[in-house]
Formats: sequence, C-alpha cells, structure tokens
Amino acid sequence: MSPTSPGSFLNHSCDPNCGMQDQLSVVARRSIRAGEVVTIDYAMCMTSPILDLACECGEPICRGRITGDDWKKRALQERYKGLFVGYIERRIAERGTTLRVRRPVRGRIRRDR
Repeated sequence: MSPTSPGSFLNHSCDPNCGMQDQLSVVARRSIRAGEVVTIDYAMCMTSPILDLACECGEPICRGRITGDDWKKRALQERYKGLFVGYIERRIAERGTTLRVRRPVRGRIRRDR
C-alpha cells in the first residue's frame, strides 16, 4: 500500500468511528473529535484468507482477532449494513441472511459462513 493511499491513514477498531461508502470513500458513523484517530473495522474492506491478526483495539466489544472472514459474521453485517466496500456488500447479498446448519462434525454443529 502506498503511503498516500487512504488505507494508510485508517486504523482498525472493533467499534469504529467510520465506515466505507464505496471502494475509496470513508464516511463517519458518528461525530469525530478533533485529534481523534480515524478508525474502520477491517471487516468492512478486507476478505483475505491470510488475514489473521490479534486485535488490541481495547474496545469493550473487541473480537480479539481480526480475520478475512469477519465480514461473514451476521452481527457485523447488521451493525455495518451499507458501510462495507461494494464487493463485500454484494457478497453478503448473494449469500443471503439465512445461516444454513450443516451436519455435526466431531460433535459440534458447523454453520456455513
């Protein structure tokens, strides 16, 4: 990522003050104080299967890990509806909102993501 790209100036938070309006436009989710760090949830714009980081954002709702599959979580889809980049919004729409329960594996129920 180039040091002048918009992503260079955004930090992750599990309770961000901004979201994505489209592929490049960042919009505020709430009022942002002067000097406050501009944050987004990486789930809004990242789907890389190799993304797997410990999260240290410190928010009360911190997930503890950031992965490329976080956009698939229903709670995040509901919280950030309209604030994902376009291709993720389309993937969410294509998947629908119903979680399909699959056969148990090793005694646990697996759900499609």
